[in-house]
Amino acid sequence: MFYHTSRFPRERRMEWKKKHPAAHYLVMKPWSAEELISGLQLQDISRMETNAEALVKFRDQYGGSARDAYKYASNMSWCQVAISNATRGINEVVITEAFKSTPSSLQLPDDAGHMLLSVLPLSDNDRREFIINTPTEYLRSTLLDLIDLNREVASRTLYTICLGCPTPGSRALAAQIFDRNHSPFIRMGGTWELHQMKAPKPPR
Repeated sequence: MFYHTSRFPRERRMEWKKKHPAAHYLVMKPWSAEELISGLQLQDISRMETNAEALVKFRDQYGGSARDAYKYASNMSWCQVAISNATRGINEVVITEAFKSTPSSLQLPDDAGHMLLSVLPLSDNDRREFIINTPTEYLRSTLLDLIDLNREVASRTLYTICLGCPTPGSRALAAQIFDRNHSPFIRMGGTWELHQMKAPKPPR
């Protein structure tokens, strides 16, 4: 049996998995700009004011969620309002719990919480492996500001959060954060744990 949904996975949307605990779910990539532009012709007339240039700009700033792109690309200020509303319910505790979650247990504020932390495939080798991450640099900056307005402190806190989570995606994100910030991290001092990294699984 195949159950297909292109919506963001929330706990209430994954109730079916309780009846089929051995089932696997495959994580979908965000839409590319080309796919968003191609899909525009299938949208209803109320969204036809959106154009290709607006979709490309939206994807660069907010990611490749088709629903959000067709809803907000024509007026991205509405999207920013939705994100601002979502951030009121997100703090360091919520962020920590999100990175510890699986797609079937992820809890984030409604509206635009899924844009700040999206479930993405860890690689194309095995779509059952996932990473919870911000889909764009702009949204990464927004997330870091929720942790601490000092960017170096926020980056190190997010690194610590990810390193303490059991999922492969969180460890991969920790490695990405360290690669980008190792110089300021080392200047900040402290004790560093060493972890053995595993090679990705080969394609099947």
